[in-house]
Amino acid sequence: MLPSFLPLVRSSVNAPAARDPEVCDRLDYRKILMIGLRYQQYLRQCSDIVTVEQQSVVARVKEIEQTLVREVGALSEKQKLLARYAETFSSVADISKTLDKIDENLGKAVAQVEKLNQKLPQEYQMPPFS
Repeated sequence: MLPSFLPLVRSSVNAPAARDPEVCDRLDYRKILMIGLRYQQYLRQCSDIVTVEQQSVVARVKEIEQTLVREVGALSEKQKLLARYAETFSSVADISKTLDKIDENLGKAVAQVEKLNQKLPQEYQMPPFS
């Protein structure tokens, strides 16, 4: 069976008055003060460690942010360059289509000119196109 424990100061927990009225006189405040001071020192050490770690995290975040800004700028420049290339390729495709139409029309024109040339008398005919 577990022993029951009573608080040192019974008036703090709605219990009947303490059996020993001199309990408060026997408590040494210096020991409690030392516990508090040690706990305060421990918390200060923990907060110092956390502060150092936070500062390193903040510095690393800033480095990463600067790297990202540089990379985004480089990617933006590459995107602009690729957009110009796409525009150039588009105009090349348009020129190619136009040249294909010209070639087709030229072929038709040569065929028609050859037909006309064949209908001319022999002395007026031109030599064949090559």
